[in-house]
Amino acid sequence: MSDDSTPLVVPDEEKSPESPEVEEETPEVPEEKEEETVVPEEEIPGLVDNLMEEIIQTYYDLGKEFNWDNINGNPADFEVLKPELRKYASEIMTQGHLKEITPFFYTPRDGTFIPSRNFDIRYTILEKNTPNKIVISTIGLEDYISPPETVYYTLIKEDDKWVLDDWKRVGVEEEPLPYHVGGIEGFQGIIMGK
Repeated sequence: MSDDSTPLVVPDEEKSPESPEVEEETPEVPEEKEEETVVPEEEIPGLVDNLMEEIIQTYYDLGKEFNWDNINGNPADFEVLKPELRKYASEIMTQGHLKEITPFFYTPRDGTFIPSRNFDIRYTILEKNTPNKIVISTIGLEDYISPPETVYYTLIKEDDKWVLDDWKRVGVEEEPLPYHVGGIEGFQGIIMGK
C-alpha cells in the first residue's frame, strides 16, 4: 500500500485523447427522382380527343381493309382489331367497352356507340395531379341519335404513354346537366324540354 493520499482519477473514455473520435452519422439525403411529367390542364381535352380519334380511325381503317359489314354478313374479327386497339386503350377498355361495341360498329348507326367528346362546350378535370391517371368529364348534347349525357373518360399511363382506360356515360335522369353551361343560361331547361 502506498502512503500517497492523492485520489486516483480515472479519465473519461469518451473524452480521452487516446480514444478515437466518434463520427456523427449524417442522415442520408434521398436521391432526387426525376419529376414525372403531369399533362398540363389545357392539353388534357386534346389528349382524350386524340386517343378517341385513333380508336375510331382504327375501326374504320381495319373495317375498310377487311371489308367488314355487319349488314352484309361480314362481321368484324375482334382478334384482328384487338392488337391495334391496344395501342390506344388499356386491356380492360379493349376487352370491355371496345369489345362490346365491335359487333355493332359496322352498321349505319355505329356512331351511337361512341360517347360524346364536346370539350369545346364544357369539361371538368376531376383528377389531374397524378402522372399516371387522368379523369375528365364532358357533356354530350342531345341530337338525332344520342340523348343528352355526361361522359367520364379515364386515361392511364402504360409503358410511358397515355391510353384510354374507361368511359362512363351517365344520362340526365341520373345526373342532370348543369344549369349554366358554356355561357348559355337555361341550357338544361332547353335540353330537358322545359
